Amino acid sequence: MIGMREVARRPTSAKTVAAPIRRVRLCGGFILALVSILISLFRLAPWELALPLGLCGLVLAYRDDWLLMALGRERDVAISNVARDVAFVALVVTAVATTRSVLVAACSFLVAECVWAVVIQSAIRRSQLNASDHFEPPPRGALLKQGWPIAVAGVLSLSQGRIGTPIVTFTCGALAGGLYFAAYRVYLAAVALMAPLGRVALPQMARESGDDRAKGIGPLRVGLLAAALGAILAVALTQLSEETIAWLYGRSFGGSGVALQVLAWSLTLYLPYTVLQQKLILDGRQKTLLTFTFAGAATNILVALWSVPRYGIVGAAVATVCADGVVFVLCLTQWAKHHKSHPELIRLVCIPIVAVAAVAIARGVAQGDSIRSLLLAEGSLLSFLVAILWKHDLQGAHNHTSARVSSSGSRRT
Repeated sequence: MIGMREVARRPTSAKTVAAPIRRVRLCGGFILALVSILISLFRLAPWELALPLGLCGLVLAYRDDWLLMALGRERDVAISNVARDVAFVALVVTAVATTRSVLVAACSFLVAECVWAVVIQSAIRRSQLNASDHFEPPPRGALLKQGWPIAVAGVLSLSQGRIGTPIVTFTCGALAGGLYFAAYRVYLAAVALMAPLGRVALPQMARESGDDRAKGIGPLRVGLLAAALGAILAVALTQLSEETIAWLYGRSFGGSGVALQVLAWSLTLYLPYTVLQQKLILDGRQKTLLTFTFAGAATNILVALWSVPRYGIVGAAVATVCADGVVFVLCLTQWAKHHKSHPELIRLVCIPIVAVAAVAIARGVAQGDSIRSLLLAEGSLLSFLVAILWKHDLQGAHNHTSARVSSSGSRRT
C-alpha cells in the first residue's frame, strides 16, 4: 500500500521504490519457507502441504501487481489474474483429478502462483521502468515503520469477520459452524466482486493528490458507487438467500439462508468504508486505520460471544454487521472531521437505510413471492440510486463549469 501510494504519486520512482519492497518480501518469503521446512521435519503438518505452500512465500515477492496498479496498468493485472486461474483450473482438471494426490494439488497451486508472478514480471519489463535520478530510495526501516500498521490491520481483519465460524463451532457444534461457513463464503464471494474497486481507488487518489477532488469529492464518489453496488447485491442476496444456498451447496444447507440474509447487509457498509480507508493511507494515517480495524475486530468478538450462544449462526452474522457498522461510522466521522463534504456523507448514509426500507416494503407487498419481492425491492432501490447519483453528477458538473467560467473570466481581466 505504501509503495503503491508513492509510485502513483511519482511514476518515475517505480524502480527505486520497488527494490527495497522486494528485499523485504524476499526476507519474509525465506522465513516462511524455513518455517515450512521445520514444520515438515518435526511432522507438525504433512510435508506434502507444508513445503509447496511455504515456497509460495518466495513467489509472492515477485508478484508485483501493486506496481502495475500504481502505474495505471490495470489491464495487465487482470491478464495475470486470468492466466493464474486458467493455469490452476487446467492443472486441477488434468493432474489433480486423475491422481487425487494432496502433493499434486499443493504443487498445482504453487505452479499457478508462479504463472501469476511470471506474467506480472513480463508486464513490468515491458513497462521499461527507469530509476529516477533525483529520487532518494526510501530506507527499509521507513517502509516497515509506515507499513506495520497496515500489516497488523490485515491480521485483525480476520477477527472482524472470519472469527465467527470458530465461535459458532465451539459454541453450537460443527454442524452449525458448517452452516455459517457456507453463508460466509457466499458473502466473501460478493465482496470479491467489488474488490477491484477498492484496489484502484488508492493509486487514482494518489495521482490526483494535487486536485481538489482527491481532497474530498473524488474518494466520496467512489464510496457512493461502492455503497450503491453493495446495496444492489445485498438486496438480491437477501431476497434469494435460500435459493442461492441451495444452488451452491444443496438443500441440506438450507439453514444457512437466514445467516446470509443478515450478512448481506454488511456489503452496504464494508464496501464503501474500504474505499474511505484508502484515503487514510494516502494521508499517511495508517495508525488511524489500525485503530478503526481494532475497534471493528473487538466489536465482532464481543457481540459474537454474547449473541452466538443465544441466537446461533444468526448471532454471528449480526456480530459481523455490527463490526462493519462501527468501522463505517468511524470512517464517516473521521471524514467529516477533515473534509467538508457533508451532503455526500448524507447520501452515503442514506443508501443502506433505503435498501433496508425497500426490502421491508417489498416483502410486505409481495406476500411471500420471492421473485416479485426482489423486483419490487431492486426497482425501488435503483430509482433512489439513480436520483441521488444523477443529482450528484449534475451538481458536480455545474460546479466544474462554474469554476471554468470564473477562471476564464479572471484570465481575461
